[in-house]
Amino acid sequence: MMIFRMQMRIDALQTLRSLLLAGAGNYEEMQNALRTLHVPFQVSLKDLRSQVVREACITVAYMSQHLGHRADRFLETLLQPIINLVSMQPLRIRNRPCRFF
Repeated sequence: MMIFRMQMRIDALQTLRSLLLAGAGNYEEMQNALRTLHVPFQVSLKDLRSQVVREACITVAYMSQHLGHRADRFLETLLQPIINLVSMQPLRIRNRPCRFF
């Protein structure tokens, strides 16, 4: 059951990246939807499973590149969890995408 939930989170993050790639970031509805996603992203960045954290970091980096200033407010809410990830010495390697955000 736990593996299924983990895979669902990973699939959701990958789906979000594919939506952004397809141009969903250009629509106002996507900007509104981002406001509701900050808590799930914070949970994913604090997850104990490295694959979920890695996918969340990749998605955050992807969002910052593709949405630019349109995602600033959303990304500000994730700044503290990302700083915590980068400052944790044993987890540094797996969170490489977050460091370049």
